[in-house]
This record gives sequence, C-alpha cells and structure tokens, in this order.
Amino acid sequence: MQDRWIIIGCGGHARSIADVIIFNDENADIIFLDEKARPNEKLLGYPVVAAYNITEEKVIVGLGDNLKRKELSKRYYNNLANVVSKNAYVSKYAKLGKGVFIAHKAHVGVLSEVNDFAIVNTGADVDHECFLGEASFIGPNSALCGKVSIGENTFLGAGVTVIPEIKIGKDITIGAGALVNKNINDCGTYVGVPAEQIK
Repeated sequence: MQDRWIIIGCGGHARSIADVIIFNDENADIIFLDEKARPNEKLLGYPVVAAYNITEEKVIVGLGDNLKRKELSKRYYNNLANVVSKNAYVSKYAKLGKGVFIAHKAHVGVLSEVNDFAIVNTGADVDHECFLGEASFIGPNSALCGKVSIGENTFLGAGVTVIPEIKIGKDITIGAGALVNKNINDCGTYVGVPAEQIK
C-alpha cells in the first residue's frame, strides 16, 4: 500500500516539502491540512482539507515559523516522518530526529546531528560534527563549518556563514548573508559581516 503524506499547512514551506516528496516519488499521495481550506481547494494538484482523521499516514509540518512548527509537530509526533530530498547528501554517520526536512542539494556531514523539527534548506551545507537544535532553521545556501552548534528555535537566514567550532544559542535570528565568527549566546537578531546584534 502506498504511503499517504499529510503536510500541515499550505504556504511556501509546505509547497517546498511537497516538491521534494514528489521529486522522490512522482506517484506520491499527498493531502495538505489547513484549517482555512476552501471547499474543493487544490494545491499542486493535491487536495487541501480543513480536517482529516490521521491514523497511519506520514505527517510533516510545513511551517517555516520555528515555534509554530515545533508546537504542531509535537501534536502529531507519533506520525511524524522525515522528508529528505534524493539529491541531498546525508552522511550515513549523521543522526536525524523526527519531522526533519532536508531540501534539494543540501549536505549534512559525518557525525552531525539534526534534531526534531529542524530544517536544512536548499543548498545548505552542514559540515562534519555539527549540532542543530530542535526546530532550528538553516536557510538556503548557508554554510556551517565543522563542529558548529545551533540552539533550538534558532533561525539562520539565506547565505549565512558560520566558522568552525562556533556555538549559537537558542531563540536567536541571524540575518541573511551574515558571517558568524564568534559565539552568540544572547537572544536577539544579528546581522552583518561580522554579525553584530541589532540593538
């Protein structure tokens, strides 16, 4: 019997997840679950429904917002599955949690750990022995050099570079294109080269 995927949400991130599922299996069976669904609504040719009785289906939460994704993922935890693009590279020595999304052309290196509900977006490079906390978000084309640690709920925008052995705490936002060359512990938003906190 073919697996049925339930994608929670139908915004941009949900569409990206669906694209990877379809890339991996062109005959995929997908339903988008969104409480604001309109009657007979479709997205990418698949139904969007306001309610669905989830039993054996595979579930992934398609929300880019870290905290909302974490909250909903915990609600559906028993059914959560990972979506990993067939053209991403994930080392067989890496560890993935539940509800993880690894997009096209992403790289997750040897002995790295990607925890529950995390996102490694298109073209992102997570090098050897990195740690990604629960519900973290690594933006497109970001580069985490070896032994980088990212805290839970932390968001790295597109094209962020983090040099080796840097630790970034939880609930932190790093703006697109930033270079992180020192540890960051205090909550807030950091931008620039090198990254500095916006006061």
